[in-house]
Amino acid sequence: MPLAPLTVDSALPYLRGRGMVTAADIVDGDVEIVDVGRRNQNLKVKLRRGGYLMKQPGRGEPGTEATVAIESGFYHRVGHDPALAELARVVPRSHGFDEERGVLVLELVAGTALWEHYASSGGIAVETAAQLGRAIAIVHRVLRDGAAGEAEPEPPWVLGVHRPPAQALAYLSPAQLQVHRIAQRAGIGEQLDRLRSSWTGDTMIHDDLKGDNVLVVPGTPVTVQIVDWELYRRGDPAWDVASLLRDAVEYWLGSVPFTGQSTPEDWLARAGMQLGALHPAVRALWQAYREEAGIDRAAAAAMFERIVGYTAARMIQAAHELAVSGHEIPNRALALLQLAVNILGAPARAALHVFGVPPGWTRRNDAAPAA
Repeated sequence: MPLAPLTVDSALPYLRGRGMVTAADIVDGDVEIVDVGRRNQNLKVKLRRGGYLMKQPGRGEPGTEATVAIESGFYHRVGHDPALAELARVVPRSHGFDEERGVLVLELVAGTALWEHYASSGGIAVETAAQLGRAIAIVHRVLRDGAAGEAEPEPPWVLGVHRPPAQALAYLSPAQLQVHRIAQRAGIGEQLDRLRSSWTGDTMIHDDLKGDNVLVVPGTPVTVQIVDWELYRRGDPAWDVASLLRDAVEYWLGSVPFTGQSTPEDWLARAGMQLGALHPAVRALWQAYREEAGIDRAAAAAMFERIVGYTAARMIQAAHELAVSGHEIPNRALALLQLAVNILGAPARAALHVFGVPPGWTRRNDAAPAA
């Protein structure tokens, strides 16, 4: 019979028994334990000298045991393979995995989630974007050699959203069914098929990059830590970069006042952040990624073409997630769908007008497109 999950009350004796919290910590009132669980039953242990994040499967949540096991495998690999030592710059330190309890104990990173950082710093800073591009490039470069021994990659399901398997339709909400219908009627099937056929398994990828899974650590310069490696697998590095661009676009969309009383043109005009404000950050992210990953100009052109297409696919996936309940697609999801269709219909124009990356742009001091 599996042991009961650790709680706010039982975590402290557990940590004391493993020498991770001392009697002095407790006497000095230096320990604070907070339940931060969502799908998983996670506990945040704050100490004056640092702290721990304790991750354990969610009770009654299907699949969480497997994802915590995947993440523990990632950290075991990082901790025991000297060839992966460079990853210590961009991922938290692991304090071990308790197989009996299914508890993974990680270093508590003293940083803020990406969107919270954007809000506090007045937007998406070029410096932060460059650090983010550099961090994910380190991951892809360092893990490239280890990908050969992993299972052959399966492309993301959303690249087949226009041809869903019949059995999947029974589990979709009415709003999600509308997302599939829009994708089918928009005439983007050929583009999605092409993206699916171009999917590679060049390296190990995070596969779930978004604002919640990136922590920005203050400093000069700021640094970033990439967390939540529960979906870590072999795949296309362009997918991770596309996930970051989709996240940036979603942050911009979050500033658009979607209301039933206005037109789309009014929504965009009244946005708290204009789309052009993303462009310097996207260019900085992409340039830093290229430099750190060592990608030459010809390979970069082909990769960025995939990135643009994958970003559109990630937008469709995000719209699908926003439509998980209800009968009507939310306005924000509709905006994501419309933008995705536009990008897939004219990827070169989208690279310039949505992301601010003109054809042939390779260096920070190259001429940027006019606003």
